[in-house]
Amino acid sequence: MVLPRGAAPVKSGWQFSVVALVPREPSSFTFILDHLRIPSTQTAIEVALCQIAVLSAEFTVQHPTYKLLGLLDAGYATVTHVAGLAALAQATTTTPGLSLERHLPLSCLVRAPANRVLYRAVPSRTEKKRGRPRLHGERFQGKDPATHVSLSALCCPES
Repeated sequence: MVLPRGAAPVKSGWQFSVVALVPREPSSFTFILDHLRIPSTQTAIEVALCQIAVLSAEFTVQHPTYKLLGLLDAGYATVTHVAGLAALAQATTTTPGLSLERHLPLSCLVRAPANRVLYRAVPSRTEKKRGRPRLHGERFQGKDPATHVSLSALCCPES
Protein backbone atom coordinates (compact mmCIF):
# COMPACT_ATOMS: atom_id res chain seq x y z
CA MET A 1 0.00 0.00 0.00
CA VAL A 2 1.31 3.42 -0.93
CA LEU A 3 0.30 6.45 1.09
CA PRO A 4 -0.29 9.85 -0.48
CA ARG A 5 2.74 12.10 -0.37
CA GLY A 6 3.09 13.85 3.00
CA ALA A 7 0.52 11.60 4.74
CA ALA A 8 1.56 9.76 7.87
CA PRO A 9 0.11 6.34 8.62
CA VAL A 10 -2.41 6.11 11.43
CA LYS A 11 -0.87 4.47 14.48
CA SER A 12 -2.83 3.03 17.33
CA GLY A 13 -1.70 3.77 20.84
CA TRP A 14 -2.36 5.78 23.95
CA GLN A 15 -1.23 9.19 25.04
CA PHE A 16 0.28 9.67 28.47
CA SER A 17 0.89 12.70 30.66
CA VAL A 18 4.05 12.55 32.78
CA VAL A 19 4.96 14.96 35.56
CA ALA A 20 8.64 14.72 36.45
CA LEU A 21 10.85 16.37 39.01
CA VAL A 22 14.01 17.90 37.58
CA PRO A 23 16.79 17.85 40.20
CA ARG A 24 18.68 21.00 41.13
CA GLU A 25 22.04 19.53 40.22
CA PRO A 26 22.50 18.79 36.49
CA SER A 27 22.09 15.09 35.95
CA SER A 28 20.81 12.56 33.45
CA PHE A 29 18.16 11.44 35.95
CA THR A 30 14.65 12.74 36.53
CA PHE A 31 12.09 11.52 39.01
CA ILE A 32 8.63 10.63 37.71
CA LEU A 33 6.03 11.95 40.14
CA ASP A 34 2.88 11.06 38.22
CA HIS A 35 2.12 9.13 35.05
CA LEU A 36 -1.45 9.02 33.70
CA ARG A 37 -3.05 7.84 30.50
CA ILE A 38 -5.00 10.57 28.74
CA PRO A 39 -8.55 9.32 28.16
CA SER A 40 -10.35 10.21 24.95
CA THR A 41 -12.80 12.34 26.96
CA GLN A 42 -10.08 14.80 28.07
CA THR A 43 -7.28 16.76 26.48
CA ALA A 44 -3.61 16.49 27.43
CA ILE A 45 -3.77 19.97 28.96
CA GLU A 46 -6.77 19.12 31.17
CA VAL A 47 -5.01 16.03 32.50
CA ALA A 48 -1.76 17.94 33.07
CA LEU A 49 -3.57 20.71 34.99
CA CYS A 50 -5.28 18.14 37.23
CA GLN A 51 -1.94 16.45 37.89
CA ILE A 52 -0.24 19.73 38.74
CA ALA A 53 -3.10 20.80 41.04
CA VAL A 54 -2.96 17.56 43.04
CA LEU A 55 0.82 17.38 43.21
CA SER A 56 1.31 21.06 44.10
CA ALA A 57 -1.27 20.83 46.91
CA GLU A 58 0.47 17.73 48.32
CA PHE A 59 3.91 19.31 47.93
CA THR A 60 2.80 22.50 49.67
CA VAL A 61 1.73 20.53 52.73
CA GLN A 62 5.02 18.61 52.88
CA HIS A 63 7.35 21.52 52.04
CA PRO A 64 5.64 24.83 52.92
CA THR A 65 8.73 26.99 52.27
CA TYR A 66 9.46 25.70 48.73
CA LYS A 67 8.20 27.27 45.54
CA LEU A 68 7.27 25.19 42.49
CA LEU A 69 8.36 26.12 38.99
CA GLY A 70 6.42 24.72 36.03
CA LEU A 71 8.57 24.41 32.90
CA LEU A 72 6.41 24.26 29.79
CA ASP A 73 7.75 23.39 26.36
CA ALA A 74 6.35 24.86 23.16
CA GLY A 75 3.65 22.18 22.89
CA TYR A 76 2.10 23.31 26.17
CA ALA A 77 2.52 27.04 25.53
CA THR A 78 -1.17 27.53 24.84
CA VAL A 79 -3.56 30.07 26.30
CA THR A 80 -5.60 27.28 27.92
CA HIS A 81 -2.62 25.79 29.75
CA VAL A 82 -1.05 29.06 30.87
CA ALA A 83 -4.44 30.43 32.02
CA GLY A 84 -5.08 27.18 33.89
CA LEU A 85 -1.72 27.43 35.65
CA ALA A 86 -2.40 31.06 36.53
CA ALA A 87 -5.73 30.02 38.04
CA LEU A 88 -3.97 27.28 40.02
CA ALA A 89 -1.42 29.76 41.34
CA GLN A 90 -4.27 32.00 42.51
CA ALA A 91 -6.17 29.14 44.13
CA THR A 92 -6.01 29.05 47.89
CA THR A 93 -5.07 26.04 49.91
CA THR A 94 -5.40 25.40 53.62
CA THR A 95 -2.60 23.92 55.63
CA PRO A 96 -3.78 21.11 57.94
CA GLY A 97 -3.54 22.09 61.61
CA LEU A 98 -3.39 25.79 60.78
CA SER A 99 -6.15 28.20 59.96
CA LEU A 100 -3.98 29.66 57.23
CA GLU A 101 -5.16 30.06 53.66
CA ARG A 102 -2.54 30.90 51.07
CA HIS A 103 -1.91 30.75 47.36
CA LEU A 104 -0.13 27.75 45.89
CA PRO A 105 3.56 28.62 45.45
CA LEU A 106 3.58 27.99 41.72
CA SER A 107 5.50 29.91 39.06
CA CYS A 108 5.62 29.14 35.37
CA LEU A 109 8.34 29.42 32.72
CA VAL A 110 7.11 28.90 29.16
CA ARG A 111 9.25 28.31 26.08
CA ALA A 112 7.15 29.61 23.23
CA PRO A 113 7.95 29.23 19.54
CA ALA A 114 9.78 32.23 18.05
CA ASN A 115 7.02 32.79 15.50
CA ARG A 116 4.28 33.00 18.18
CA VAL A 117 2.60 36.40 18.20
CA LEU A 118 1.30 37.81 21.48
CA TYR A 119 -0.57 41.02 22.13
CA ARG A 120 -0.23 43.39 25.04
CA ALA A 121 -3.18 44.68 27.05
CA VAL A 122 -5.61 46.99 25.31
CA PRO A 123 -5.00 50.63 26.17
CA SER A 124 -7.96 52.34 27.76
CA ARG A 125 -10.01 54.64 25.58
CA THR A 126 -9.33 58.26 26.45
CA GLU A 127 -11.81 59.84 24.08
CA LYS A 128 -15.20 58.83 22.78
CA LYS A 129 -14.89 57.25 19.38
CA ARG A 130 -17.45 55.58 17.23
CA GLY A 131 -17.22 51.92 16.48
CA ARG A 132 -16.11 48.84 18.26
CA PRO A 133 -13.29 49.16 20.80
CA ARG A 134 -9.94 47.50 20.09
CA LEU A 135 -9.57 43.83 20.99
CA HIS A 136 -5.78 43.74 21.18
CA GLY A 137 -2.97 45.99 22.31
CA GLU A 138 0.44 46.34 20.68
CA ARG A 139 1.93 43.30 18.96
CA PHE A 140 4.84 41.27 20.43
CA GLN A 141 6.73 38.63 18.48
CA GLY A 142 9.79 36.83 19.81
CA LYS A 143 11.77 36.86 16.56
CA ASP A 144 11.05 40.54 15.75
CA PRO A 145 13.13 42.87 17.98
CA ALA A 146 11.18 45.87 16.69
CA THR A 147 8.17 44.67 18.70
CA HIS A 148 10.14 44.33 21.95
CA VAL A 149 9.84 46.97 24.65
CA SER A 150 12.53 47.67 27.21
CA LEU A 151 11.76 46.89 30.84
CA SER A 152 12.35 50.52 31.80
CA ALA A 153 9.59 51.58 29.40
CA LEU A 154 7.22 49.08 31.01
CA CYS A 155 8.13 50.03 34.60
CA CYS A 156 8.50 53.76 34.17
CA PRO A 157 6.33 55.08 31.32
CA GLU A 158 7.14 58.57 30.21
CA SER A 159 4.61 61.19 31.26
